[in-house]
Amino acid sequence: MKVGDLVRYINPPGWALPFGTRRTSGSLGVIVMAIRGTAGYRKVIWNDGGWSTLEEKYLEIVSESR
Repeated sequence: MKVGDLVRYINPPGWALPFGTRRTSGSLGVIVMAIRGTAGYRKVIWNDGGWSTLEEKYLEIVSESR
């Protein structure tokens, strides 16, 4: 996953929600920053104007930037 990718928030059954996350599965957003020095954390701006910093495991690529 890289900056500019359109992503969907996913929360598979049995996974705990990340601390402070109030997203529902299916929310769409764009990755705006890859957090350096972390194991796959991405900052995402959501279609409702909110933002989150999440691990890649909670994101699914809908469309890759070119």
